[in-house]
Amino acid sequence: MRKILFVCTGNTFRSMAAEFLLKKYLHKNKIYDYEIQSAGINCRPFGLPYPETLERLKFYGCDARNHTKQVINKNLIGRFDLIICMTKHQLEYLKRINPESNSILYNEIAFDKKEDILDEAEYGEINGFDFDLKDYIYSIVDYIHNSIPLVAKKLDKFIK
Repeated sequence: MRKILFVCTGNTFRSMAAEFLLKKYLHKNKIYDYEIQSAGINCRPFGLPYPETLERLKFYGCDARNHTKQVINKNLIGRFDLIICMTKHQLEYLKRINPESNSILYNEIAFDKKEDILDEAEYGEINGFDFDLKDYIYSIVDYIHNSIPLVAKKLDKFIK
């Protein structure tokens, strides 16, 4: 069983969406030799997934209402064959706490590009906070959904 971990900041939006969308894709394609989870580098125990994330995942046939957040730590990192980060910041964080981790950016797997998938706060800091949160979350979940087949087909190439 190969183990894949998606990582973002709070484990309530991007990494959670990637986890559920990849699980659905693998199941639909009768691929059962992967364990998929997600975690965040800065999870707050009281925080819930964004309702917009849950809505958009439901649109794609994923029920994530019972999602349990995980905080990334050295022990968790050591249990996975491949860790897929949404931003360079998260990738650098993982390398600091476990230099031996096999980690890579999501867009690097999907599109061979070292580009971030920003959360709403990072997006707002760069582009200003005058944007529709629901539209932004939907667009990122759509982006992940549309690129999951590319990621799935390339996973074995990146597992050491």
